[in-house]
Amino acid sequence: MNELIEGTDFPPILLDLHGQGAEADTIFRGTCRGKTVQRLLTKHGEDAVIGPHSILGFLEAKYQYKVFPPYAPSSLMQEDKRFRGGYTVRVRPPLFLTPPPNKVNEANDNS
Repeated sequence: MNELIEGTDFPPILLDLHGQGAEADTIFRGTCRGKTVQRLLTKHGEDAVIGPHSILGFLEAKYQYKVFPPYAPSSLMQEDKRFRGGYTVRVRPPLFLTPPPNKVNEANDNS
């Protein structure tokens, strides 16, 4: 994975999309209260996750999808407890979260 993203202008994004039967007409955003999107939040702020220009904000505005929690400032803390997210990154952490091999030595040298 590191070879694929090294030198690109756009970092990868992992989207874990699947159905659920609790409310079939609703997309539930689950970010573990922002933990799984921490880099995105740090770099671009809450609007990148919950704003009208976020992926779910776009789907809500353009295609009238029902999204929960609905767009509102600080709605990261209002995620449905049934669908808080984070399972995928806890069980199978993405390979790109570790530095590429040539960056490991640099990271160790700066300690």
